[in-house]
Amino acid sequence: MFYSQLLALERSFSEEFINKADRYFLGLPYNAKKEIAISRVATHLQCSYVESADFLKACTEINFMHKYFVLCCPECGHIIKRLDAIDDIKSTEYCSRCEKELEENEFDSAQDIEIRFEIIEDAPFEDGQHCIDSKKMRESADAVRPDSLQFAWEHGLLEIGEFYSVPDDESDWIARAEAITTAQYTSSTEQGNALENLTRDLFNQCTCFKATSEFKTELNQIDGLVIVNRYLKGNFFDEIGSSFYVECKNEKSTPKNAYISKLLDVMGRAGCPFGVFVSKKSAPKTFRDICHDIYLAHKRVIICISLSEIIEMLKNQENFMDLLHRKYIEVQHNANKNLKELGIMQG
Repeated sequence: MFYSQLLALERSFSEEFINKADRYFLGLPYNAKKEIAISRVATHLQCSYVESADFLKACTEINFMHKYFVLCCPECGHIIKRLDAIDDIKSTEYCSRCEKELEENEFDSAQDIEIRFEIIEDAPFEDGQHCIDSKKMRESADAVRPDSLQFAWEHGLLEIGEFYSVPDDESDWIARAEAITTAQYTSSTEQGNALENLTRDLFNQCTCFKATSEFKTELNQIDGLVIVNRYLKGNFFDEIGSSFYVECKNEKSTPKNAYISKLLDVMGRAGCPFGVFVSKKSAPKTFRDICHDIYLAHKRVIICISLSEIIEMLKNQENFMDLLHRKYIEVQHNANKNLKELGIMQG
């Protein structure tokens, strides 16, 4: 066997399968070893797309391969460029095959961002545009292509934390958050804006979200509206829907139960299944039971995040998407303990 690293997968895959994979990888040209796709492995190893995805995921877990993404033209399927992170899309991209510029909002992340793997070697990836045979994969608009981000999400090749970008100037963010704890404000508007804007900017660090703190309905002033702009079907994204509201309270006192009732009311009017309550002071323990009762009665989830939790997350360079996901699960199950402290979840 040439790639002896694959022997580490003997308990999960048959000897015949591993030997076949070893021969396939060995016979690949140099560049092809850096452009491995789920669909190609399935074809050459004569296995299902799911088995191919499971195998490639296992290869990353033993550090035999590295996972990355590619951006495909939504019109012709041509690979425009490599993405090391999902949010690495410029406001304007150029397709050399179509010979046209494409705006960022023309890309559907679930289908137009695909996942690739490369065998880990010393040689760097050579930039350039490479064409793949995606005609067959695009015959049905409803089909989930095996190399797409959607397929990767459904089969565990993509972690929810990959949708969050840790701020480059994290020390500034920490200082900004800590300033809210001691600031003396000249007006209630200034006081409210401080926490609302920090929360908005945190959501905008997530490539799957677009958030604004300047949104009103005919009946209500909403502290924050978050649009899910890179929507993937399944799991957490199905649960939170296409948009949700955020309520912020920058007050010295413990938040009142009435604040949750107000948020539930505006969620109900808009048909939102998910809402976020952010407060300077930690929510009282009664909020846990109230939020769980709301989930049982209305199938809507409201999670509560305190300013101290945001500061801790920033200081520990933790992930905001992981935090949202953990809080969601805790409400569903009425958890009386932090699932991160139990070692079950991150965030």
